[in-house]
Amino acid sequence: METLYSDHNHRILYVCPFAHYVGHYPYVTSVEPRMLAENGVDVKVLTYAGITNNPQMDLPCQEVGDINNRLTAFCRRFTLGRWLVMLYEVYTTLNDAMKIAYDENRIIHLRDGDLYMPLHHILALSYRNLRWCVSMTAGMLYPPKLGGQTNLRGNLALLLYWIGVKVLMGGWMKPIYRMSMKRNRYHYFTQNETAKIRMEQFCGGVFKGRVDCVPLPVDISVKPMDKIEARKKLCLPLDKIVLLSFGSWHSGKDMQTVFKAVASLNDGGVHYVCAGR
Repeated sequence: METLYSDHNHRILYVCPFAHYVGHYPYVTSVEPRMLAENGVDVKVLTYAGITNNPQMDLPCQEVGDINNRLTAFCRRFTLGRWLVMLYEVYTTLNDAMKIAYDENRIIHLRDGDLYMPLHHILALSYRNLRWCVSMTAGMLYPPKLGGQTNLRGNLALLLYWIGVKVLMGGWMKPIYRMSMKRNRYHYFTQNETAKIRMEQFCGGVFKGRVDCVPLPVDISVKPMDKIEARKKLCLPLDKIVLLSFGSWHSGKDMQTVFKAVASLNDGGVHYVCAGR
């Protein structure tokens, strides 16, 4: 992280519209800004409705909305409605982010810019000389993994998402991307070299030369625990197979196949431990 902002005179507006959801959004929002601050960078955090579990940040944090609304709560019950609510959350957060960054002369560090890349480019057209540093998971570059005929509803949602990505972010947006990047300064970073290459090839190479790979940081202070001690703490048998799953469940993990394989063993000796929601 500090390699991106080696000049400590930079002022950063760390933006994550989805920090109030579960998964990696709240985790990175609670960790990365503090890493920057510990290395002498002036950081301010902007979210839509705070960070899940309200971690102690010791940094200036600002929210632009709230989630205690009957209408949005109702919309979240449906896939399409949830997407519309998330789009509104992104729009509101980005709109405020640009105003703050322009007024306070801050670099916008946008977390996970894949899903709303067209939006932040379109909104930025009304500004000049905004500076962007956008993290990319590259999820938009890979087609979704379908879950078989038994998961038709989930497959339909994935297909709609993928079609939306191809249509909304595709070649027709290239002139807008170029115009936005002429008016403002953009830099993208991915977590591995494969994603970097695919990002530079996306939309006819419009982002080529603006993408770097910044691997996920590793905390070297973590000491591995002995397997026997770990199993005892989790009340797991020492002589059985233990399968571990980390993070929130999603269709890409294809747990149905895992469960079928475990069931075929038919010996009751396999334990599945999920560290996450």
